[in-house]
Amino acid sequence: MAAIDFTSPRACVDFFKTLLRFRTVSAEGPRTGAYSACVAWLDAQCRAIGLETRVVAPVEGKPILVATWTGGASQC
Repeated sequence: MAAIDFTSPRACVDFFKTLLRFRTVSAEGPRTGAYSACVAWLDAQCRAIGLETRVVAPVEGKPILVATWTGGASQC
């Protein structure tokens, strides 16, 4: 998957619209798989821009995406 060009206003709007299409209503998300689908999409987006990701699921059907942007040496 190619990384989204976040310098493009149109690309940003399209990204947000896609995110909003996931029906992650609390009573439905775990049952319909919408949470898992949303996390899978976000995972791909994060990886496309170079973030390290992992998915944890402390509760079945309710995955949590952890995305990490590893930095360099601190200047402080």
